[in-house]
Amino acid sequence: MKKLNNFTPILLLILALLYTLFGMSQTENKTGFLLSGNETRITGFAGPSLSISEIKNKPALFKGGSGGIIVNRNFIAGAFAETHAGSHNTGRLSLTLGNRQTVTYSNLRTNFGFAGLMFGYIRQKTENFRLQAGMGIALGSISLSENDYRLDFRENIINDGVFVIIPKAEAGFRLFPFIRTTLGLGYRIVRGTGRTTATSEGTINNCLNNKDFSGLLVSISIHMGNFNS
Repeated sequence: MKKLNNFTPILLLILALLYTLFGMSQTENKTGFLLSGNETRITGFAGPSLSISEIKNKPALFKGGSGGIIVNRNFIAGAFAETHAGSHNTGRLSLTLGNRQTVTYSNLRTNFGFAGLMFGYIRQKTENFRLQAGMGIALGSISLSENDYRLDFRENIINDGVFVIIPKAEAGFRLFPFIRTTLGLGYRIVRGTGRTTATSEGTINNCLNNKDFSGLLVSISIHMGNFNS
């Protein structure tokens, strides 16, 4: 089994919650009333997603999921989670530890994952097609760890907590009455990296930086739920 990173248990928990939400969305169509007397319709959805972007100018695949509620067929609120699904390797890295001992790593893996809340607005064109725009706000972590096959959460060499913002525009297509696919184009903004370490030559090395993990992304998702009530 390939080594998992520190973010994996959080991702699994969130995906489990999204799966529960999907089960609720299939059987529940909540209806309420505003103070003005207008009827308010709330439905739910959930499903998996994939996205392609770059890490350090190299293609990177992310997997995850999202789920939430749709209010009056226009407003979206929910949660999402993503984690890097590829094997993005970092080159040779020599670090001087606190005891002044130099350790050289030749095969490090980059781990990147995040989870948070999302909000959006749907512009319903037809029953089979819609446009939507929204934003995701998340917390996550970026780490470097030895790229071996041992399961050890304590092997992260460097670990930075990060703040992630993803504005995105999407187009949704109905496949079946309760299944839609969505294609999206967005931009991932990462803040919080910047931990510096000393190299064997005594110079300062910024192993992680925001620019390497920020950039354009293309996504595809499949959502299951009640979209037309």
